[in-house]
Amino acid sequence: MKKIIAAALTAAIVCAAVPCALADEATESTEAAAVSGYVSTEAAAGSVTLVSADKTPVIHIDESDYAGVIRAAGDLVNDIEKVTDKKPTVKTDDITVPMPPGGSGISETTDGMTVTFDSPVDADADCYIAAYNADKSLAGVIKAVDGISSDNVNIGYKFDKKLSKPAGGKLSAFVWKDMEPVTDVQGMLVTRTADLSGADVVIGTLGKSNTIDALAESGKLDVSEIEGKWEAFTVQNVDDTVVIAGSDKRGTIYGIYDLSEKIGVSPWYFWADTVIGHADSLYVNLADGGYT
Repeated sequence: MKKIIAAALTAAIVCAAVPCALADEATESTEAAAVSGYVSTEAAAGSVTLVSADKTPVIHIDESDYAGVIRAAGDLVNDIEKVTDKKPTVKTDDITVPMPPGGSGISETTDGMTVTFDSPVDADADCYIAAYNADKSLAGVIKAVDGISSDNVNIGYKFDKKLSKPAGGKLSAFVWKDMEPVTDVQGMLVTRTADLSGADVVIGTLGKSNTIDALAESGKLDVSEIEGKWEAFTVQNVDDTVVIAGSDKRGTIYGIYDLSEKIGVSPWYFWADTVIGHADSLYVNLADGGYT
């Protein structure tokens, strides 16, 4: 009986000591290096100011992104506040993705999508937009609900909903009349871009975020290492804005929590009450090509 009691007490002491030891170890690590990797407390050439004495960051995420990604972005807000005592602002409608003026192309509007052409098209024809996966399989089709006219000339078509371009895939527009093709404008998605001047951090998933897709289409964001892959993410400096892009839902979430880790927030703060080191300023220093 004594042996059983002694064994139980020993087990209890070990179980109680391990979390404390881990907590102490994590605390020392966190306090010794409040930031790590591509984040520092000192500004360097080409660095992006995330937090400073006169700056509280603005985080952008598209409303169309996954609910889990939006939730994780909220965790990043809380983590930055834990480290700096400054709570970032989250915005969902502050970035515009305009189309280049003129030319043919598929564009997105607040109400849906449009297809426009350089020259007039038949007003009685039907127009469709088809989305194709990277393996060329069909992902979805939508039909135009109305035509777009200018000076009594039909120049395009209007759709009442959006059709997202799959990661690695493409959008194509087709015009048909009397069961015959009139215009086939395969892959004519006109390059879009996004104005990031109102955001310090942009978060999004390929195929779910208009902002991320537009940056990728314009070549400002290199997604070649994550496109079509599972649970991959990239963190890049685009126009002095920190952009976190994921190949899929988990990829984006991992990218968000990676930034949390880099600013000094350890998971042990929740499991073992680890003290989070304080920083008055945070700077993101990314090499060319960013961090993937």
